[in-house]
Amino acid sequence: MVPSEWFENFPIAVLESLALGTPVVASNIGGLPDMIVDQVTGRLFTPANKEELAVCIQELVSDPDKLTAMSQAAKKDAIDRFGPDVHYSQLMDIYSSASVT
Repeated sequence: MVPSEWFENFPIAVLESLALGTPVVASNIGGLPDMIVDQVTGRLFTPANKEELAVCIQELVSDPDKLTAMSQAAKKDAIDRFGPDVHYSQLMDIYSSASVT
């Protein structure tokens, strides 16, 4: 859970959670919505809205099938978007575009 009221950029704790197959409940602010697909890899709620936060948590706790599906989706999404092969490929693209010919 990341109930931040700050404009987080790319919290490593969120990436680590997703990579381990743990859906993340987070504030819909900053870079968090770019990392979490609402209703797929976790839940997003309005910052500082404790009622929405409670609903998001209750949804996951009360529906084990949904939690399992989100867990699987979180791990797959983390690997597909942020895994080492993807990172390497993106880094090499940056190096290639920056090289002087």
